[in-house]
Amino acid sequence: MIGLPGETEKTIRKTWNFSKRVKADFLQFSLSTPYPGTELYEYAKKNDWIEGRNWNEFNADAQAAMRTDELSVEVLEKWVKTLNFRRFGLQLIRNPWNCLKMYTRKALQSPRKILNVFKALGDF
Repeated sequence: MIGLPGETEKTIRKTWNFSKRVKADFLQFSLSTPYPGTELYEYAKKNDWIEGRNWNEFNADAQAAMRTDELSVEVLEKWVKTLNFRRFGLQLIRNPWNCLKMYTRKALQSPRKILNVFKALGDF
């Protein structure tokens, strides 16, 4: 998860480097989302970090619901897309057959994910 209070671009890079070292079977990077009723929501609201967009637009895969003092929404969204793209490449290199099998199954279960992938690729 990226975008928690205190997160910086340096800590995001450290997270990526750590994820490469642990050699996990599966990785996923998501944006911190301050859901109403949570401590994070109250903290983000107090610090004026919550973006004034429609809550229906947010998904932790690509659209940030809050910024931090150090990182804007745009920077967080860029990073989560970059990390997930790198993650896919890393998983594809380490175990291509399992990677393709897993992502094909996920894509068939949720066609929206296919659209999100092409949308994210268009941003690169």
